[in-house]
Order: sequence, then structure tokens, then C-alpha cells
Amino acid sequence: MNIREGILDSLADGGESIIQIEEYLIFLGIHSFRYDIINELKTLLRQNKIYIEYPPSAKGINEIKLDSIKEYWFELTEAGRAEWENIEV
Repeated sequence: MNIREGILDSLADGGESIIQIEEYLIFLGIHSFRYDIINELKTLLRQNKIYIEYPPSAKGINEIKLDSIKEYWFELTEAGRAEWENIEV
């Protein structure tokens, strides 16, 4: 499983913060830097695979603000869930 798949998998059961995503990737044995995780979250957000659920003021934004990254809770979109369902483990 790669970092993208790990992030999607971490969100499969509901919203998670970057801290929880990082911990899940460690659990999976996917070693990555926060920079790599943020870059993949940005890509997934641009591709409409995830969205920011919390805080309410961030709903609908399509660019991650680094100074707010710890406040965000990410959720899968339907497209993200469809990609996650196709992950082969």
C-alpha cells in the first residue's frame, strides 16, 4: 500500500485529522514525512477525492492552508470512496 492508498484507507470509516492520518500510516508501516502527506492531501482535494468537513468555515475550500492543517478533518467524497474500494491489498 502506498501513501495515497493509506490516506484513503484511513478515511474509509469517517473523518480524520492529519494527526490521525499520520498515526494510521505509521500503523500500516508506510513511513512518510508530513510534507509528503500534505502534498498527497492537496492532490486528493484537487481531484475531488476528499473534502474538508471540519471546521465548518473550511467547507468547500479547495486549497489547504498550512497554518490551519491541524484543525482540518478530511472526509472521502463518493469518488474517493470508489477509488478506495478498488484498492487491492
